[in-house]
Amino acid sequence: MNNSTRVMMRVLIPALVLVFAAGTLRAQDPVEAAPNKCKVLIENEDSIVQAHLSQDSPFVDDDSDKTFVVRPSGIDDTDALNAAFEGGVAAGPGSTVRLLAGTYRVTRPILIRSFQGCWRGAGVGKTVIIVGGVGGAPFPVGDFSPDPGFPNDPPWKKSSVFFFTQRVGGAPTDLHLSGISFRVTGTSELWQQPGFPVTWNSIANLITLSEPRPGVATPVGGQARVDVSDVEVTGEIIAGLPFFPVIENLFDFINAQKTVSLNEKPFAVKLQVARSSFLLVDRVVLLIGLVDSQATIRNNVARRGSNAFNFIDLQRSSVVLSENDVQTQVFMFIQQVDPPLEPSSFQVDHNKIQTGFLTDFWPSDAIFVDDFGEEAFGQKSSNIKIEHNEFQQDTQPLFGLPTMDLDILIEGVDSDGLIVRHNEISGSFKQSAILLGADPTTVNKNALIQGNNLEDVKAGVAPIWLGPGSSNNRVLNNHVTVLDQGTGNLIR
Repeated sequence: MNNSTRVMMRVLIPALVLVFAAGTLRAQDPVEAAPNKCKVLIENEDSIVQAHLSQDSPFVDDDSDKTFVVRPSGIDDTDALNAAFEGGVAAGPGSTVRLLAGTYRVTRPILIRSFQGCWRGAGVGKTVIIVGGVGGAPFPVGDFSPDPGFPNDPPWKKSSVFFFTQRVGGAPTDLHLSGISFRVTGTSELWQQPGFPVTWNSIANLITLSEPRPGVATPVGGQARVDVSDVEVTGEIIAGLPFFPVIENLFDFINAQKTVSLNEKPFAVKLQVARSSFLLVDRVVLLIGLVDSQATIRNNVARRGSNAFNFIDLQRSSVVLSENDVQTQVFMFIQQVDPPLEPSSFQVDHNKIQTGFLTDFWPSDAIFVDDFGEEAFGQKSSNIKIEHNEFQQDTQPLFGLPTMDLDILIEGVDSDGLIVRHNEISGSFKQSAILLGADPTTVNKNALIQGNNLEDVKAGVAPIWLGPGSSNNRVLNNHVTVLDQGTGNLIR
């Protein structure tokens, strides 16, 4: 299996890798948050969607025309939610789509263009959105209409529930989401990702962030800002297609991905996810091909997913994963394939991570780092720090199936300057807890592996393995066996 195939298998919904010439193109200056004017208002009993001023609300002022309140119908609430978002877009920045307590049903995708405001419920477990096809039928794949200013563009097909995009000439998406439980039920209509000959029956994304005119090559870039707090997302287990015995019916909670090469259309995203919980969701976040972007993911709980966080080809961007409690097969996947503009930074600290694996279909790592830019272009694409985390082996059955030992906990396939220090690591690994450069054709150099506690590690090869593709790395004060097959490594 070659490297690109291995990557596609790992992330399940791979990007069509688009190689571009490095340049100086930047997205527009990142959008500032719209003023947070989310009002607590009540519904008009005569309408499903209505802005109505509440006399007893502590937030009452003269902006009643900016709040759109939805009450559950007991049947299908897709049209009501769609109308509320359209009203919010028309009202402009600072609008609110507010969902009262109750259970809502969404049976088909919703397209939202240039929304800037708040989407809020009455609280986790109080406002519940159930996603699923009508009468148990598969959830439809979105066939999203083109930008109104460009009616000749082809529709953009995407397996997504809520598709947020920026209208050309319109405001960037600026979404503040809180206080809602999402329940994803059943399967999706069959769909196929370009460049990957596999058909899927899971919904790809609960929330998609897209640049203007997705799939169309244009110099006009896009932006999006999303703040998520206090939400809950729960999926289900279904029979997988074609080679997994079981699989989650939702791949991504949030997906932000460029659809054409970066030198033609940059896409910048600011994302925060905090104090939220995820059960039976493959990935919490998937970010692909973004530039000048930031993601902060903090204080979340994720259980029984396959891949928690995936980041591919981020340029001049930063990611922080901190204080999360995650039980998953793969905790984090980082790959940089495109020629680097400037390095991106990844900070992973103070997380509690339990990992286990189901299949030998491909090698299993909890954290996988592949900075291919170093090997292919001689220029590093990422600065990665993995510090003060607690890693444990998950021995409980996953999806009702027994788990097996991981091959590797942390693997550097290609890396320059990787820092792994002061982590607590326990469990059994078929190869090693930390492995750099098993393949002699790869480049793994200048790493610092320091002060990790690996006393409770059992490894088939060695707790720390510096392969023939490693050079000039420092391994200090770990107090375990180190197998060194590299060049110029310092071990103390």
